[in-house]
Amino acid sequence: MQVLSSALNVPKAKFTAEVADTPETRRAGLSKRADLPDGRGMFFDVPGPFWMKDVAFPLDLVCMSKSGEIVDIQTMLPAFVPDFMQQHYQSDNPMAAYAVELPGGWCADHAVRPGDRIVIAGQP
Repeated sequence: MQVLSSALNVPKAKFTAEVADTPETRRAGLSKRADLPDGRGMFFDVPGPFWMKDVAFPLDLVCMSKSGEIVDIQTMLPAFVPDFMQQHYQSDNPMAAYAVELPGGWCADHAVRPGDRIVIAGQP
């Protein structure tokens, strides 16, 4: 996947994402992993909600429309609390259809912002 600039439609950054598209993979997400390497992420075919159960490192939650436009970016912080106290994250933007979790700070490091577009390899 790559992120295209909203203004110039030129590539800003590339990343590889695992796909979470079943109830089991959505529920597990990135839990119980030691880290998430730079340039790696997880794509979800739903807009949320997301939580940080058993995730010990921060994540950027990038919410996107069906056309791939980034409509919201949130920072998700580790929370070592019981399940019933876990904070839930999701976009308030009604256009949000999908989400990608990336390493915390990745969007800032690559100047990725709302209005940019995520393109899956092989798509226009």
